Amino acid sequence: MNVGMLGGDVAQIQQHAIAYRSLGDNLAACGGNVVSTTDSAVAGLQEQITNAQTAVVSALLAVSQESRSVTTSFGGVQWTGANRTQAEEVGVELDARVNETTVRVQEIFETFRADLARLGGELNDVATQFNAVAVAAGESAGSLGQAMDAQAVQLDEIMNTGITRV
Repeated sequence: MNVGMLGGDVAQIQQHAIAYRSLGDNLAACGGNVVSTTDSAVAGLQEQITNAQTAVVSALLAVSQESRSVTTSFGGVQWTGANRTQAEEVGVELDARVNETTVRVQEIFETFRADLARLGGELNDVATQFNAVAVAAGESAGSLGQAMDAQAVQLDEIMNTGITRV
């Protein structure tokens, strides 16, 4: 627009007012969408971690129980010699490895869960902050659209109406 120009294109001002109001609505919707998507993603990951931990630990405990059952029933077998001793040692070693693995898996899942809680909290904080900014920016854009509409009406009244031919 030429700085020396008095007036303006009312239709263009009104079109831009509509664009700003639409932008304001979209900003508010985007902020809400970011928060709900983030909340849903974090909750979904937490649930998946819990389910995975339960499944893995359950499988390890089942194998451990089976190993103990085999080792216990092995005690009734009539067998002597080095091979029996080795077979018993393998059973004890297997049980120890499964127990170590179970403990380690539990520790890793707990660490993962703690990291997820921390990162999820940070992500939720950022999403909440963005939402607040988006809502405020949306309100500003909507306000600007209303001001532009009012300006267009006033401009039309001042520049295009009021003079009558006598």
